[in-house]
Amino acid sequence: MVLQPELFSDAELKTVENKNRQIATANEAEKRRKVYAVAKLPFFEVPADDNEKLLNFQYDWLKNGSCSAREKLFVLGYECLWRILWHEMKKRKMHLTKEEQDDKVLTAFEYVFRRYSRKDGYVVLKNYISVLKGGIRHALDYRTMADTEISLEDWMKGVADGKC
Repeated sequence: MVLQPELFSDAELKTVENKNRQIATANEAEKRRKVYAVAKLPFFEVPADDNEKLLNFQYDWLKNGSCSAREKLFVLGYECLWRILWHEMKKRKMHLTKEEQDDKVLTAFEYVFRRYSRKDGYVVLKNYISVLKGGIRHALDYRTMADTEISLEDWMKGVADGKC
């Protein structure tokens, strides 16, 4: 069998990757400019609490396209989700294992931040903490597909026990 030499050199591939990255960045910036240019996003000169910090990070990310602001929004949002989960657990007098807590926080995180990619023009205008609380409540109160999945082993055990 004769091997075909590579069609493109590494330098050519890197050039194409960089060009594609530039095009994607420009397209994202144009979309953001169209969608969020008219939106009146809240901004605080001196943020007093986590809610105002989150709203400022959202502003920098959506209005200016700052990747570091998006990262800070996600990190602070994740930290707030943990605090909200602990508060809800205490309030409801519930016990979750560390693994269950991780799962609930991750589910809430995805529930909240998925909205930015699914809904053009999605913004939080007033209270970011309330949105995060809603994510935690969703994670605690609603069953996901992962919660309802039955493993093959459990299913086979049911079949063997005559529970099919």
